[in-house]
Amino acid sequence: ISASADGTYTIRLTVTDNAGNVTSDEITFIWDTTPPEPLTSSPSDGSTDVAIAAGTATVTYDEPIVLLDGSRVLLVNDLTSASYKGTVATSSNILTINYTGLDYGTKYRINVKAGNPVTGVGAAVRDIAGNWVQQSWTSYFTTTIDAVVPVVNSLSAGSITTTGATLSVTTDESATCSYATTDSAYS
Repeated sequence: ISASADGTYTIRLTVTDNAGNVTSDEITFIWDTTPPEPLTSSPSDGSTDVAIAAGTATVTYDEPIVLLDGSRVLLVNDLTSASYKGTVATSSNILTINYTGLDYGTKYRINVKAGNPVTGVGAAVRDIAGNWVQQSWTSYFTTTIDAVVPVVNSLSAGSITTTGATLSVTTDESATCSYATTDSAYS
């Protein structure tokens, strides 16, 4: 059985025995030779000010998909190639990528890898008819810039001598601390 175009087809089988008794049955099937194509992503390609909180990135396809190899779906820092991907899953036509630990003001990319053009080996996803993704797909987004000033929780000086002191500082977030003298009598 073959079809000239992708679509839904119905075949009717009619059986007649030697006595002339007739029965029939129908089967409906989908003829699909077209690979799935990504339509959109969230965050959308080129998005800026994306929150760094743990979340879910998605890629929406033009038809229902099946996950073949989650390791071929990447969410990475575009500069360092460090991975921030957690669980990868599919539901109908949506590929989801859970993530945590994104950095402020950083460009990330979502990559969905294609498979071998002949065999499909290495493809990240396929459609329900078995057609694998033919071209790798990439979407970029940039996280929000940290504009919140760090809070100094405590500052103390210890081991004070005539030649120096040890300063201890704690802040509400990871921060680089430095000091400068503000009194001209000290250097």
